[in-house]
Amino acid sequence: MKVAVITVALLMLPAVARAEWTVKPFAGLTFGGSHGFVDLDGTSGRSKPVFGGAIGWRAASIGVELEVASDPKRLKGSSDLVVTGRATSVMVNASWTMPGRLGPIRTYLAGGIGSVRVAYEDSLDAFTSTTTLAAANVGAGMLIPATPRTEFVADIRYLRTRDGDSLAGGFGEPYLTYWRASAGVLFRF
Repeated sequence: MKVAVITVALLMLPAVARAEWTVKPFAGLTFGGSHGFVDLDGTSGRSKPVFGGAIGWRAASIGVELEVASDPKRLKGSSDLVVTGRATSVMVNASWTMPGRLGPIRTYLAGGIGSVRVAYEDSLDAFTSTTTLAAANVGAGMLIPATPRTEFVADIRYLRTRDGDSLAGGFGEPYLTYWRASAGVLFRF
């Protein structure tokens, strides 16, 4: 109980205009995607849930963060043909909070580079592979104040990987591209 009271008290303290550390858990949906993997479950273009988090540093209107996101069913549909179809991204992002406000809401632009690891396993083990692809993302979002040290955050990003080397048993070069809409809470320390 004491820990909860202390945590709430710290989050209610006013933010000071200096560099701050941030933590941001989020959840959302991917949509409008395509990929170059064997599509046994017909998942290309379908919406899928995504979960993740980021830790970062922000000074004034510029921020940098390390983000990890997991799309556990990116290449898995409802059949038993695909056992695992997970995509996990690790990105280093930079953001710029734009001047001006829409009432209390602040908007920002973001982008970054990193990699996406795709683990694909089919039930016959014919196309099973684990691939890591270089990736980039761009997007925009908004920050909505909740307390002096917390904000709700919502953003939309476009992610695209670079084409990878052809996979054994596959057709063409693997790649991954999709839009992600997500929402979360940004904690500042």
